Amino acid sequence: MNSCCKANNAISINEKAESLANSSDKDIITTMRELNTLHRLWKNDLGPVDKKHSDKLWKRFQESSHLIKKIIYLLFLFAAWYNGDFRSLYLFLKNKLINT
Repeated sequence: MNSCCKANNAISINEKAESLANSSDKDIITTMRELNTLHRLWKNDLGPVDKKHSDKLWKRFQESSHLIKKIIYLLFLFAAWYNGDFRSLYLFLKNKLINT
């Protein structure tokens, strides 16, 4: 696959990630599975992209991924708080603070 095709594939993956980040139609599990699929595509199927495009495309993909993860974290926190599951809430926050 030449570098032009790889860049186009990276753009396609980015568009899917951005669409996923802006979608409110999916549940958390489906969203995480789709995000993991996009990460696998990027890592395993795409291969190296031409250097003049790779940093910009990777940053764009990371921004969408981080937004999706933040939304999922917030939904988890809200669900734990709403259900009175303060132990899970505590452990989740503790883990996030330690790994940050």
